[in-house]
Amino acid sequence: MNMEKSNEINELAKALVAFQSKIKGVKKDGVNPFFKSKYATLESIIDSSKDLLAENGLSFSQFPSGSDELTTVLMHVSGQFLMSTAKIKPKDDSPQGQGSAITYMRRYALSAVLGIATETDDDGEAATHPVAPRVYPTAPAGGNKDVTIKNPEAPASPAQIKMLCGLANQLGHKDAEGFLKDKLKIQSFSDLNKGYASKCITRLKELVGKMEDGVPAIQVGEGQGEELGL
Repeated sequence: MNMEKSNEINELAKALVAFQSKIKGVKKDGVNPFFKSKYATLESIIDSSKDLLAENGLSFSQFPSGSDELTTVLMHVSGQFLMSTAKIKPKDDSPQGQGSAITYMRRYALSAVLGIATETDDDGEAATHPVAPRVYPTAPAGGNKDVTIKNPEAPASPAQIKMLCGLANQLGHKDAEGFLKDKLKIQSFSDLNKGYASKCITRLKELVGKMEDGVPAIQVGEGQGEELGL
């Protein structure tokens, strides 16, 4: 992430101080279905801040730039500005994957540049006392019996996500959540829909079955991104 700014930012700084002194807690209207944590959606952040920004002569603009990048600009009526560009990582090249990643990064970038809290505060526990990766119940190998998925574009269910994590554990990945996010190229499990989760479960079960049939774990547990075909 890199930042640029105008030669002077004194007027912008004064306006930002006034904005931050008046804005109240932004409504956390979104829920991560897997971690049960609350967060403020992009819509909530914009609705909560746009009038107060205008009162203080501030405005912002966000736009995709370069290759998988998002640029956020905070501007003041004086012409002063702060600008930063961050990398985004879509889970795939589909319009849905690109859109989801852009919205995700817009939310984080905007809350950061405005200096407002939009996530549930864990009082620093995650940073100062990192917890050991969760171990999930083992899942049976074999095909996925739930072939017909109702509302495949709906968010993946908690049961599906637990199944995915359990299968990843069986393949030797202690940090099942990190492994799945990396290999499926998702920012959070809320980016995963039911149809795609079902495909992933089927493929992971096949790999677990291979391992149980005597195929060395190294062949099914390492470098799986390509082997998964997801």
